[in-house]
Amino acid sequence: MRVWYKGKNYEGEQGSGCWPVCQEAGALCWDTVLPIPKTTISAPVWGELTIMTNAHKPPASLSATFFDADTQKIIKQRTLLPKTEALLPLEVPAGNYIISVFGGWDEGDVSYAFKVNAFYLAGNLACDE
Repeated sequence: MRVWYKGKNYEGEQGSGCWPVCQEAGALCWDTVLPIPKTTISAPVWGELTIMTNAHKPPASLSATFFDADTQKIIKQRTLLPKTEALLPLEVPAGNYIISVFGGWDEGDVSYAFKVNAFYLAGNLACDE
């Protein structure tokens, strides 16, 4: 998965998932701790990120969990429209977050993490607190 924002493409850090490798072998499943992406996406509070799933068909389910980047405490969870391009509004206070996006398909599921700095806008100027 990746995020498209302001003409830039941001690749996510792969998290846990379960996906079929071949019919005979069944599914390959893996668990990870919450990945901490190196790249930070800066976007205003109430801005929207576009979540792009790199799949040929839309997921059956799609959700996002916002974690505080420092404490990794869950701040917010929300269900997204299960589409190959889904909008994710930043309905959180200004701050640094790790957003884990989880997609589920009939074949399997996977999660990807993105680091986001949500900031307040003052007039037309961005303020990074």
